[in-house]
Amino acid sequence: MNEWIAIIESFLLLIFTIFLLWRYAKKGTPWYVLLLVFFGWYLSFLIIIVLPLDIYDSNVNESPVVIKFTAVWWPLCYWMISVLGWILNSFVMTYSYSGYFTVKDKLKHSLKLNLKYYSILAAISVVFILLIYFFLSAKN
Repeated sequence: MNEWIAIIESFLLLIFTIFLLWRYAKKGTPWYVLLLVFFGWYLSFLIIIVLPLDIYDSNVNESPVVIKFTAVWWPLCYWMISVLGWILNSFVMTYSYSGYFTVKDKLKHSLKLNLKYYSILAAISVVFILLIYFFLSAKN
């Protein structure tokens, strides 16, 4: 019974997300931006549906179908939102704001800026982790 409720809710959420995009998107927005916004909104809203099923599954644990549904959708939603938020959205944003005219030049520029950003972020993270390690080891 719960899996049918989740499927119906997911379908209604799909229609709601399409309506929101149709209603609030600017008319000249490129299709790839609309697609990323659609997936970002849909997966973020889908957590609202999957989270109660996961809580129900952990409390009751009586239906193997609910276990399969939450075991598939919960990690999928989590990792897709992470990939969209950290990698794809920043790549598309720098691609869209690039001043180049050809697709190849825009891709190279976007890739170069994102690699620079993530390498700086990784270097700062490594330095921060080393500082924490040295401060904790100096205490002992």
